[in-house]
Amino acid sequence: MNFKGIIGRTCFLLLLLATACGQEEKTPAEVTVTTKVALQSYRSATGAFISPVFNQGDLVRLVDITNGESDVKPPINMGGSQSSFLFSLKNAAAGDLLAAVFPSDASASFKEHSVSYTIPDKQDGKDLSIPMIGWTTHSGDTYSGNSLRLDARMALVRAAVQKGSYSIQKAVLTANSGENLAGVVSVEMDKGTYAASASSVTVTLQTPLDCRREAQTVPFFVAPGSYKTGLTVTFHTDDGKQIVSKVTDPVSLGSGSVFSTDPASAGRQLIAAGGTKVYLFDEKLAREARDYKAGLIWEWDSSKEAGKLSRPDHIDDAKPVYDNKKMLVTSSFAWCALVDIETKNLDFYATGLTNAHSAEILPDGRIAVACAEGYVALYDKSNSNLRIADYPLTSAHGVVWSEKKQRLYAIGASSLQIYKLNDDWKTRPALVLEKTISSTGFVTGMHDMTAVDENTLIIGGNKLAFFDINTERFTGIQAYNGVAGFKSVNYNATTGEMYYTYAWENYSEGAYTWSSHWIRYTDNLQNSFSPTKDAQGIIRVEDINMYKVRVFSW
Repeated sequence: MNFKGIIGRTCFLLLLLATACGQEEKTPAEVTVTTKVALQSYRSATGAFISPVFNQGDLVRLVDITNGESDVKPPINMGGSQSSFLFSLKNAAAGDLLAAVFPSDASASFKEHSVSYTIPDKQDGKDLSIPMIGWTTHSGDTYSGNSLRLDARMALVRAAVQKGSYSIQKAVLTANSGENLAGVVSVEMDKGTYAASASSVTVTLQTPLDCRREAQTVPFFVAPGSYKTGLTVTFHTDDGKQIVSKVTDPVSLGSGSVFSTDPASAGRQLIAAGGTKVYLFDEKLAREARDYKAGLIWEWDSSKEAGKLSRPDHIDDAKPVYDNKKMLVTSSFAWCALVDIETKNLDFYATGLTNAHSAEILPDGRIAVACAEGYVALYDKSNSNLRIADYPLTSAHGVVWSEKKQRLYAIGASSLQIYKLNDDWKTRPALVLEKTISSTGFVTGMHDMTAVDENTLIIGGNKLAFFDINTERFTGIQAYNGVAGFKSVNYNATTGEMYYTYAWENYSEGAYTWSSHWIRYTDNLQNSFSPTKDAQGIIRVEDINMYKVRVFSW
């Protein structure tokens, strides 16, 4: 063989081999990225869980964030929330950041280590569909593959509005510290932090929510995040009014979480107490029907706490406390209880309080209880049934704390007592009697006392009178000078309205001389008084021996 020919053919073969190697480097083989994808449950507008599954025709998009490659593939397994996928990428390497989106054509964009999608800031109160997104670091192991959890990255705020004489047409949600809630939402995948572009979410309802029969809820879908000073919901009613509900505590919302607000109300609400029951109801609905049941919102039955309360009956007062989240209830059958309105659980209770008639919350969680047997008892709400001290007061019937004056006012028979807190109140609490003021000539047989404002108390019994806490003087109310039998009084100085209960001798509708079946009302304290039930009775409460009415919210 010719030596030069051999050399030539050898060089040609080497050139072909080099060319082939060069072509492989320019067009590398695709890498199969075996990935297990799980779809996580998320919340519907009602707060229920929605559990998505993979079906025929579904597709998932996998993106290699590190190099920008992507692929779309169908699930291998159908009918469940998990499936394996065989994605094909050309340059996937161990350690690459991988992100998946379902459905594959959902609007989600990637930039460096962040993903962006949209939560609409204009909603209709129905379920919202947004991309399900998840991410992980590529293992680089073809056999074991990767696992990805896909979440609908939104949270749900369910804003409640109380039963009342109105309908809700739309509602607006904002963050008290100005954090954005929706719009274009970006997630930093390495940090898990969220940023949004819209400062509010507006829900416009196709059909207004009728609140006349029951409380209603407006759902808002928002971006996960921390709202450091809480949230505010503004409900717009059919008559052009606004109901504002504000949460001032920090609210932290994770992906898929749900937060529910306390029910807001635009209507006036009243409390009726007597027998074993405490009723909370909308005044307007109840007044239209002249029956509390038409507006009933909430009730508590003391008989369900028979194991704790000595004789669960003869409730004589139910006072809203702690920003209307609790109810302080007393019974002349010798007990006092602090009831959580939402759960109806007892946060505190005390028995052995002979003829307890009213109670009040004092600073640092202390409770004063007026007992008609002749004393005011002092408790700490963290220690049920552990009495700290008693302070004598003949026929004690009412106690009111003045935050302005830092004084406790207590009434009994014809005396009003004023107490200050001792210097060691936080560790060894005690009440110190400063003075006793006679009410003779203005009001006697005192049965109830409520705050009108920070300067004025109104007191009822035999006659009605105001007490000025600055001058420490009584002022009689002329139209009621000859009237005995007021069991409770609630007065609004701005509107001139008063709700009260009255029972006396032959004018008691209940089973006792002190009990009533009518909540009475006047909008002018100069109007003449009539004890007959039809004169000023506006709402009938016939199934309990009612003692007091309280205004829950004016």
